Amino acid sequence: MDLAIGRSNRGWLDRYPNLAGLLNRSLAIGLAIVACVSVFSLIAPIVLHYDAAHISSADSLSPPSLRHWFGADDLGRDVLVRVAVGYTISLTVAIGSVLLALAVGIPLGLIAGYAGELTDNLIMRPLDVLMAFPGILLAVIVIAIFGTGTTILTLAIGVIYIPIIARVMRASTLVARRELYVQAALARGASHLRIATLHVLPNSIGPVIVQASILMGIAILLEAAFSFLGLGVRPPTPSLGLMLSAGRDFMVQSPWMVIAPGFAIMLVVLGFNLIGDGLRDRLDPRGTAQLR
Repeated sequence: MDLAIGRSNRGWLDRYPNLAGLLNRSLAIGLAIVACVSVFSLIAPIVLHYDAAHISSADSLSPPSLRHWFGADDLGRDVLVRVAVGYTISLTVAIGSVLLALAVGIPLGLIAGYAGELTDNLIMRPLDVLMAFPGILLAVIVIAIFGTGTTILTLAIGVIYIPIIARVMRASTLVARRELYVQAALARGASHLRIATLHVLPNSIGPVIVQASILMGIAILLEAAFSFLGLGVRPPTPSLGLMLSAGRDFMVQSPWMVIAPGFAIMLVVLGFNLIGDGLRDRLDPRGTAQLR
């Protein structure tokens, strides 16, 4: 009886060893940070009952208080609410740009790595030319052609990321297509399309997932940088980069105007970098990474 009770009360890590193996310290902390940031961006504007664009001259440059937890900016707008809405913009741009790069880059990299030298050159050489341009210059060209805004900024960053994702996918595909299970599938008469999609793709996607998680953090930095320069989100829409740009003239008398958005950017980028580090440990194809 005691033995049965002891077995029934084992922790969930013992009951589900495969699930427990998915977690390590970096991945768990990174997921927790990103989850908290996402929840904060959704509930803060509702709980605090402030409009991120509401101007109040009476609250101009108010220091942190019970009324404005992170203080107010030069126009009397609540900094905490603007950070929350800025998080929404940053996460939207990051997720959208990475999804665009994955949707285009994964098929291109898979075909280039699996189809052979001629197809590989036809796909990868134009992408190499695209990758030769500095990323910021390429994004500026896209913005100059199509204009500014969240959608255009997402498109611009996605274009920067497509060659990166394609090259990572191609490299993984070149390794996977030489494995014995691919040769066995060919010997059984499986079509190349079936082998590429059902055998090579699942076994090549790991490094791409790691790269995508890291690119999420970089996308948030790029969004903030372009908005800081006036090439991204336009006022009155809140953006972490715009908040930094507006607060640089008030750093001495109102440092909270730059501390809050700066710390917000650092926190979410740290979260995505920790996720990438944890996923790299979990998805290491050599199996040499140690769980932390």
